[in-house]
Amino acid sequence: MSWSIQRLLPSDTATPEAIIDLLRDHNAPFVGRPAPEPFHLAVMVDGKVAGGLLGQFRTHWLHIDILVVQSGLRGSGAGRALMQQAEDAARERGSHGLWLDTFDFQA
Repeated sequence: MSWSIQRLLPSDTATPEAIIDLLRDHNAPFVGRPAPEPFHLAVMVDGKVAGGLLGQFRTHWLHIDILVVQSGLRGSGAGRALMQQAEDAARERGSHGLWLDTFDFQA
């Protein structure tokens, strides 16, 4: 068997999906093959978006991809409230926990 590695073009969306399917197929005997389910929350101020949390329930975890609060609301408890609602939702589903990866390039 011969193999090679190729860099994918940004316009190629089918190949990354095929790669994800390989992992899902590998994991299926252990955890089944549940489809990811979006989980989104928004912080609203005067009818406008001032922050939010974007994630997905995947297998037995809630993966949080985006967590942001507008600078004027930082320290107000809005971020804590977003995380609390996410934790509550994960508990209700019987999830093992939350997965939150943080990155702070401004520090």
